[in-house]
Amino acid sequence: MELLLKQNVRGLGTAGQVVRVADGYAQNFLLPRRLAIIATEAVKARAAQTSERLAKEKATKQQNEAQLATKVQSTPIVVTGKVVPNSQNLYAAIHESEIAAAITQATGIAISPDKVQPSEPLKKVGSHKVLLDLNQKKITITIEIKNRDHGEGKTFAE
Repeated sequence: MELLLKQNVRGLGTAGQVVRVADGYAQNFLLPRRLAIIATEAVKARAAQTSERLAKEKATKQQNEAQLATKVQSTPIVVTGKVVPNSQNLYAAIHESEIAAAITQATGIAISPDKVQPSEPLKKVGSHKVLLDLNQKKITITIEIKNRDHGEGKTFAE
């Protein structure tokens, strides 16, 4: 029996894929659990159109992410924090939300704080590498942490 999968099924296929399975497997497992539908010609045609549309959307999304990555990497990102006197250490570490706000302000592109992944807590003034997890692409950006008291940069966490 030929079926169109509505969801990913381990060991069988992914959503939108037409598969051939035994009648009993289809009738006793896949169809009652609404994991698949019977693949008629109309269903196959609709699935083909949907897959073409999804492929175009994916290509557009990847292109937009590449442009976003280029823009974020080429823009200087500055975050400020309060520094301990006579030291290069910050009173508190810079959080992902502060970095996301700095990226949003510098580039005009809204970045969710859960997309920002510092490799270690950012507790010192200077340049730091931070991983930015876009949907299909992971990029490394450099952020500059400066002393808030000297009026450099913008204040994001008050």
